[in-house]
Amino acid sequence: MTDKEALFTYRLKQAEETLLDAERMLQGSFSSRSITNRAYYSMFYAVLALFLKADMRIKTSKHIGVISIFDKEFILTEKIDKYYSEILHKMFNIRQKGDYCYHRFNSPPLSPIYESPLSFFLFQAENIILFFFCILVL
Repeated sequence: MTDKEALFTYRLKQAEETLLDAERMLQGSFSSRSITNRAYYSMFYAVLALFLKADMRIKTSKHIGVISIFDKEFILTEKIDKYYSEILHKMFNIRQKGDYCYHRFNSPPLSPIYESPLSFFLFQAENIILFFFCILVL
């Protein structure tokens, strides 16, 4: 296995494990901040795996830079539907607010089919991870 293949496999595993962590945290009544942080990072790791699969060498360590490259290379070129970019941007902003704002972390209004906004966040994270897994593995 090449270094690139090993890193790709590691990033996919990271995405999957981090999403499972978020789901366990939700069941364990952890803080909203912690759960959304893990849900966001699961998507972030999946994007990094996508870059590896596409043989892209990114030159940024900033999350917003990674998201910007994702949009430029996959959304604007219509390789991936804009819906996935919207989820990623939304989760990035929520994670930023939870990690860096000192006032109380308020979740957005919830969808009527979910019992909490956090389960909706996890649903969105699962959507993006599953979609990326289909692209990356198949």
